[in-house]
Formats: sequence, C-alpha cells, structure tokens
Amino acid sequence: LMAVSEWCFTVHASVTDVFGLLGHLYKVMAYWFLYHALFLQLVREPFQKLALSRHEIWLEKERAEVTLQSIMDGVITTDAEGRILTMNPVAWQLTGYSLEAARGRPVSEIIQLADETEQCAIINPVERCLREQRAIALSNHAMLTSAFGQRYAIEQLASPVIDREGRIIGVVMVFRDVGERRRIQDQIQAQKQSLIEAQAIAHLGNWSWHIASGRIECSAEFFRIFGCEPNSREFDYPTFLSTLHPEDAARVRKAVDNALSGSEPYDIEYRVVHGNGALRHVQARGKVQRDA
Repeated sequence: LMAVSEWCFTVHASVTDVFGLLGHLYKVMAYWFLYHALFLQLVREPFQKLALSRHEIWLEKERAEVTLQSIMDGVITTDAEGRILTMNPVAWQLTGYSLEAARGRPVSEIIQLADETEQCAIINPVERCLREQRAIALSNHAMLTSAFGQRYAIEQLASPVIDREGRIIGVVMVFRDVGERRRIQDQIQAQKQSLIEAQAIAHLGNWSWHIASGRIECSAEFFRIFGCEPNSREFDYPTFLSTLHPEDAARVRKAVDNALSGSEPYDIEYRVVHGNGALRHVQARGKVQRDA
C-alpha cells in the first residue's frame, strides 16, 4: 500500500485529481495496517500473555496457600537470614504465635527447643540448616515450649530452599506433635517389661515361629529355659529341634506337624538338653495362626 500510494503521488497532476486522492487514501490505509500490526504484536499480545502469566502465578499461589493451610503438620518458611515468612495454623497452635506476631522475627525466638532427657537447649535446626547447607532432622527427645508454656514432644525437619543458581534463599521447616505416639510407645515398652518380669517369676517362656522365613522369635525366659543366654544366637526350627532330647525329638516333630495340619492342637511335654548336659522338662502349648 505504501508503494502504491507513492506511485499515485508520482503520477498525479494536481493535488485534487484522483491519483492524489488515492495516494492519500492508500497512505492512510498503510499506516492503519502498520499501526494495527505493531499494536497486536508489540503491545496487545505481550500484555495478554503477561496477564495470563500473572493469573497462572496467582492460581499457583492460591493452591500453595490452600495446601499449606490444610497440612496437618506445622510448617514455617524463613528467608536466607532465618527470619519467618509464613506459618500455617498448626504452627500457630504449637508455637503459640500468630503469623502477624512471628513474621520477620528470627525463628529461634519462636521455636524454643530442648532435649527431653538431658534437659538442655537444642540448636535450632533452621540455623544449622543455613550454616551446614543441608537438611537437618530432629526426631529423638526434642521438646518444643510454646509461648504459653505448653510443652510438646516433636519431630522436626528443616530443609534448605535453593534457587536456580544454587543459592540458599530460605528454609522450610516441618514439625509435628508426637507426644501421643511417644506415650503409647512408652506404655508398650512398660508392658513388655512387665511381661518379661512376670515370665521370669513364673518360669514361663513364649515363642513365635514365622514359618515363611523360618525365624523363631523368643522371649528372654524361653532362652533361659532352653539353657541359652537371651538373644545369644539365631534361633530357628532346626535349632529348636537340636535342643530336644533324642528320644523326644520325633514325637515333638509329629506334634508340630499335626498342629500345622489342623488335626490336633499343639500340647506336649518334652525334655530339653542344656549345653552342660542338664535336662529340663518342658510343658508346651501352642496355637497355629493362619492367613485370612
């Protein structure tokens, strides 16, 4: 169009003839198409792409916020100096600080940690993470004291956030209250200890034979009855048979086979030969457990 307009201006006889008018018309049209093309390519399309990118970034941020708020563990993020940027509701509850109260403060002021057994302070894992440039985990005897003085047994992991250039730009710390789990573990351990003491008093032992693996798990009193130090050696079915009196081994083996086949319960008396030659008479009862 620009070339045609220039040609019209070249051949026109006066400013009012048809070629002059066409020259002006074609030039206006050429400028309009040029402006339209430049506007679309240089202004509108990039702006639309920028707006779309901003929307996608906003959506990703919203998804991350919803995920953070719904996580059942406490989550705290910090900058490269260890100052708090974000906290989720579980972190608010465990620390006793709201995000407004904690934002911008060093994480060591918000997370007060101590060793439950040694009653001494623990170096904050975020500080160690930034200093050592690696993930730091706390899982044994760590106690968190909240702003209200409440104490929580916790497990904690602090991991560095690294940008594309390999620089640490912050830390993500995840921690959870494991007080109930530790309480249950302590109860189980106490029950196990009570069972060990009761078996020692009554001279009763127990064992479990895992047929697929061949391993036999025995109580401490079982080992003493069979003349062995507790957990002094691997114990399996052939080892069990080797401790029996030669005259009783075949009878015990048959009783075990009958119990496994379901033809009769395992209830038998036999003799055990200790390493020093002493005999021990044993009354044994058992029950076969089968897969569903």
